This record gives sequence, C-alpha cells and structure tokens, in this order.
Amino acid sequence: MRSAIILAAIALSACQSEPSFDERYDTAQETIEAKAEELDAELQEAPTQGDEPPAKPAAE
Repeated sequence: MRSAIILAAIALSACQSEPSFDERYDTAQETIEAKAEELDAELQEAPTQGDEPPAKPAAE
C-alpha cells in the first residue's frame, strides 16, 4: 500500500515538471515571431528586381 502511494507521488511530481500546454505554446510563439523578424530583415536587405544582380564569383 505504501509503495502505491509513493509511486503515485512520484508519477504526479514527474507530470508537474513538464511544461504546460500554455507554456509550450508561448515558447513556440516566441520562436516563430523571432524567426519571422529575421526573415523580414533578410527580405529588407535583399536586392529588388530593379537592382543589379549580385556579381558572379570568378571561375578558378
């Protein structure tokens, strides 16, 4: 009987150590927003169609 109670307590404490759905959602949302900002910055730096194409590397 004691072992069942101890096992239940251990199992319950193990479940509490995992992040909740909301915590995982918030983390994913922050990651997605950061990546979107990086991509937006890259697109701002990229040449537009009217600009000259980048120079081709010299052949060896």
